[in-house]
Amino acid sequence: MVRQAHALDESPENASGRINRRQKRFSAKNPAEQFDGIFSCLENARKSLNLNRKISAGRIRDMEQYRILVVEDDPAIRRGMCDALENSGYKVCPCADGNAAAEAVRTEIFDLALLDVVLPGKSGFEILEILRRERAGTPAIMLTAVGGEAEKVRGLKLGADDYVVKPFSIVEVLARIEAVLRRSPERPKNLFAKIRLPAGELDTERREIAFPNGEKKSLTEKEFLFLRHVATHAGRIVSREEILTRVWEMDPRLVETRTIDTTLMRLREKLGEENSAVIETVRGRGYTWKK
Repeated sequence: MVRQAHALDESPENASGRINRRQKRFSAKNPAEQFDGIFSCLENARKSLNLNRKISAGRIRDMEQYRILVVEDDPAIRRGMCDALENSGYKVCPCADGNAAAEAVRTEIFDLALLDVVLPGKSGFEILEILRRERAGTPAIMLTAVGGEAEKVRGLKLGADDYVVKPFSIVEVLARIEAVLRRSPERPKNLFAKIRLPAGELDTERREIAFPNGEKKSLTEKEFLFLRHVATHAGRIVSREEILTRVWEMDPRLVETRTIDTTLMRLREKLGEENSAVIETVRGRGYTWKK
């Protein structure tokens, strides 16, 4: 254990010195033995340096599961934040304006949003309102050059989890992101315990359809997620790309699948004719929940 700890703390210079000393020790041996000995020393030094890198990367590996939506119109600030986040192990989804951010909220997979307040197109406050309607449980941190109390209060009332005023330290932003992400698993996942159907209701806790006659039918995970996603976005067309992204967590650009059609066919059979009529297929565009 002592030798292993020493190896972990060894600097590249010390490792190089140790190799040179052993090279001298091997000089009296025949060429084959000398080569084998030097190769062994180099391999041990390489392993030592790699262990050092793994220890320093431990924190980064812990954060690899998180993806951050970065909405900032200033190219230098956006690039700097994205670089810092990626160097800390996060994945990023950058947006340069409010309209692109609004689309990303509906179609991209991410765990937290960093929203600049003043943006071309839709403002950060408008994006926050869309975020709360579309995916209420996703945390958001507002970034702004306006440090007035009224602006902060407005953002917090709209559902922002934190507020950072420019100019800011990227270390501070990273610390706030980690703090917000630690709290986010405590958020309720099911915002609608019951979803009403023409003839019955969907129990989101039990993931089953309850009919007026007392009959109940259980749904598979994807059947339930598909039904809940379309139902909670009533009044607009949900594209197949959005379904693949948000329900199946697939990149629609990389897959060609009929799994949505198969899942919907099974779901309609379980819902029955009257209930399945609320899910309308809009040819070439997607699906909508008829109110």
